[in-house]
Amino acid sequence: QDPYGYYGGEQAEQANLSLSLPSAYRGGLVDLTLPNGNNAQVKFPARITDGAKIKLKGLGSNGGDLYVNIKLAADPFYKVENNDIYYVADIMPWTAALGGQGSVPFPDATRITIKVPPQSKSGQKLKLSGKGLGKNGNFYVQLMINNPAHLTSKQKALFEQLRESAI
Repeated sequence: QDPYGYYGGEQAEQANLSLSLPSAYRGGLVDLTLPNGNNAQVKFPARITDGAKIKLKGLGSNGGDLYVNIKLAADPFYKVENNDIYYVADIMPWTAALGGQGSVPFPDATRITIKVPPQSKSGQKLKLSGKGLGKNGNFYVQLMINNPAHLTSKQKALFEQLRESAI
């Protein structure tokens, strides 16, 4: 295809389809109203990328092909850049200092356990290769150290000991 929408020398008929990130990540079927007013079910693969095109053979207005352009809608929990997905995970200060495990949700509602390395810093990214969109997208977990909202007197005393030992 050239930038003007021509496929094989003819103007291609096109339609746009907006998908949520969870839908794009898990794949499936969606009902689409065609330019001629008819309805069709469009099947799209799991982890489809923003800007992908799906060819619907013979479903254009005059029996020609229809190309469906995929557009990913913004997501409140994840950020998508190219084919990479970014998620911010809150961790406690002791997990950042000592290391540990955390549970992270994928856009398809499954979860994965990640290993947080000792001496992790706020803003540090952990890479889960091949877990993003398309064939080569990655999933990044950005660690954000989150202090407890309320400390018991024992926890406060332990933090004070840490502060004093750091001097």
